[in-house]
Amino acid sequence: LAAFRFRDGGGRLGYRLLHLLAVRLVLLDEQVEIVDLLFRKIYVEPPQGVAQLLVALSLADLALERTDLPPKDAVRYEIPLSFSEAHVTVSRLGEDISLLFSGGERPHIGCTVLALPRPSLTGDGSVSATSSVINVTGHKDEAVCRYLAEEVCRATGRTVVCTGGFHVDGITPEQIAEVTEAVKALRIAL
Repeated sequence: LAAFRFRDGGGRLGYRLLHLLAVRLVLLDEQVEIVDLLFRKIYVEPPQGVAQLLVALSLADLALERTDLPPKDAVRYEIPLSFSEAHVTVSRLGEDISLLFSGGERPHIGCTVLALPRPSLTGDGSVSATSSVINVTGHKDEAVCRYLAEEVCRATGRTVVCTGGFHVDGITPEQIAEVTEAVKALRIAL
């Protein structure tokens, strides 16, 4: 971990502790753009300039050979919205499937849904899902995470976990509906 002065996408300055396992580093004049594990962009202004930052961190410290995240077999879907963007990353864990839902101004973990396949209660031989949900208090991400986990579980007959969160300050009910409908319209290739 290291502390840097940063400028976020909205132009705000602040200080943040950064875990130095980044997906990508991009040199900009006197800033470094760091794309973190949730594909968020953070702009840091090292106190002694970019050259000193690179010397201080060194390629070995960043372990760049290990930053091919998400996993190589993962597929990332970008979902454009009228006011922001959302993402769904799909990866396989053995026979199981992991989904990461993120987006907005501050992606986060607001909910985790585990969906297990089972025979439908209709008795018609179709597959249904039973879900367990863990929510962070006050977060409203369950509807989207549950939908994704259960739909992929039903479609594949596999155990599926969906984790994630979408946050935009002052989001309206119409914008929440737009996110939900855009995710429901997404066609995930499995």
